[in-house]
Amino acid sequence: MFEPLRYDSGKVKTLQSANSATISKGDALVFNSSGYLKLASSSDGDIPFVALEDADTGSSEHLDVKVVYTDGVEFEADDDTGATQSDVGLVVDLNDEETLDTDTTSNNAFRITDLVSASDDVVKGYFTL
Repeated sequence: MFEPLRYDSGKVKTLQSANSATISKGDALVFNSSGYLKLASSSDGDIPFVALEDADTGSSEHLDVKVVYTDGVEFEADDDTGATQSDVGLVVDLNDEETLDTDTTSNNAFRITDLVSASDDVVKGYFTL
């Protein structure tokens, strides 16, 4: 899960989700080709939003979802591969919509600026836009 640490009210938006989407609070989000929010994947490098609430849409509906625009917002993030101090300074990829993959640096989605907990695999940093 990605958790914004400090952000102002100007960074919060309400956008519509894609149909047949299950979004959880803290999920990284991108736009699909139709302009609706969808879950980010490991192949995404530009992550413009993180969900601030859950949304579960049916096959023919779009729901409003409150999101935070990631530009300039520091996040606490989970890592799937074992975060260490040597990861600080790296620009890494997503593993999925909820976690980072500090072993992969091909899409450069997130810059790690601090190690929060090696035992819990938690880091701080910023999405790269």
